[in-house]
Amino acid sequence: LALLLELYRKTHENEPLPSTLEAVLVQTALDLDRDGSGFSSNDGPDYINGWGLVNVTRAVELIMNDSEEVPRIIVVNISEPGEVDKHYLLVDENTTELKVSLVWDDVPGVPNDGLKELQNDIDLFLADPSGNVYMPWVLNPSVPNQAATTGVDDRNNVEQVFVFDAAGIEQGVWRVIINGTEIPQPAQVYSLTASHGFTTMPAHAIVMLLDTSGSMGWDPNGNSGVAENQTRLYYAKGASYYFLDMLNLYRTDNTSFGVVTYPGHPYISCATADAEIVFDLSEMDNNTLNLGKEAIGNLSAQGGTPMASGILVSKGMLEFEAEDKAIILLSDGYHNCPNTSFPLASVINDTSVQIYSLAYGNSTEVNHPLMQDISSASGAGGVGEGFYVAQNTTMIDLIPIFKSLITDLLRLYSAIDPAVVITRGDSNSHEVEITEFDDKIAFSLSWANAEALTNPPLEFTLKAPDNTIIDPALAGSNPHIEYISKDTYQIYFVKKEFIDLNKRGTWELMVDASNLNENSQAIY
Repeated sequence: LALLLELYRKTHENEPLPSTLEAVLVQTALDLDRDGSGFSSNDGPDYINGWGLVNVTRAVELIMNDSEEVPRIIVVNISEPGEVDKHYLLVDENTTELKVSLVWDDVPGVPNDGLKELQNDIDLFLADPSGNVYMPWVLNPSVPNQAATTGVDDRNNVEQVFVFDAAGIEQGVWRVIINGTEIPQPAQVYSLTASHGFTTMPAHAIVMLLDTSGSMGWDPNGNSGVAENQTRLYYAKGASYYFLDMLNLYRTDNTSFGVVTYPGHPYISCATADAEIVFDLSEMDNNTLNLGKEAIGNLSAQGGTPMASGILVSKGMLEFEAEDKAIILLSDGYHNCPNTSFPLASVINDTSVQIYSLAYGNSTEVNHPLMQDISSASGAGGVGEGFYVAQNTTMIDLIPIFKSLITDLLRLYSAIDPAVVITRGDSNSHEVEITEFDDKIAFSLSWANAEALTNPPLEFTLKAPDNTIIDPALAGSNPHIEYISKDTYQIYFVKKEFIDLNKRGTWELMVDASNLNENSQAIY
């Protein structure tokens, strides 16, 4: 223990509390069987072995891995009865166990006063992303040989929640809930440790609910049997990639996203067809961006449209604290599974999750009134706010709508960009003012019906006020410019460091159609 104390002092600026060192030891101890003859992975504490055998190696690793960026040890206080603290853990895929330990240095009680020894009673709970609550270990002193169970502990100043599933526990953001059940004495400081690093509350948590019903395999005019790159789903995938790229570029700390589709694949009967999570809620970074795109890219069009199930599954992924929680619902049809009756009141029963609805087609194909009601009931807004219509279901309508969604969700400013027709050999220039209030800017170009032998079919470059030309080559060599080129869009993301180099003023966005096929046009 003295060596652990010395290590803590060398790696931390503050002096550890007794509760902090005890929390480290309890968190990292090796669980022993109740008879002390061997090790156990999930039996919990007992009256013979306590919390188990001290494991110095694990204790050292926990202290060494504790940092400001990814805390493994938290020391805070709780001051009032009924006060609730919430901390967050981000659990990755294929995690089989999660352990959290809480310890506090309780104030002394009064000897022989006939009351319970514990003075300040704090309770620990753990909630998974679906809202299931896990309780700490408890022992029954009346039956000391009985195995530990779980429940509310009102006797001890050490509590631990342990979750184990050999098949893998739920991926996503877990809540650690500290409840000040009884705090009759002055503010109580507690120490909290976990097997995973603590994270901050997500700033933005967004679930994309994408229609994958059979009609999404048709072209925008309702014709079936078309090539994959002419289907509605193909265009929806491209617009979704754009949305995720923009979300990644503008992300703040701990922005999370997930993807849900309906129905399950392969299609089963409507009576049992539920929505499915194809990409669980994950913190946005370059790696999860690519994994999310891959999950969307693997989607296929088949089956029905259980819209209510899709919303409920999506909301289930968002049952935790976040500054903004939203669902983006894209559908080209009507709710039809298990029947055509949509239970609006039970599905949209609060405004904690805003639902932005994108009707993917005209009112004869898509239930516009229902989707507008869904957005309004969730608090997202009405037409042009929470409810959008893509009449032309190609990319030319979809990407501008997804751009509007990004600006709404992240509270950005967007310049107006009307659709333009360009013919092979032509070039166009558009101007935009960059002011002292602009710190980072995304210039994007998207197109539809562009037939070309090379990709991208349209050349997109920028000219800064000092006549600097920003093209893919410059972006590749400048750390303050990011360039993204996909089948249906290009993005330049220009950061403050570049803009500050006398680059504020009138910028030109230049589009050239030299790569288009002979006698062809494109819409951008």
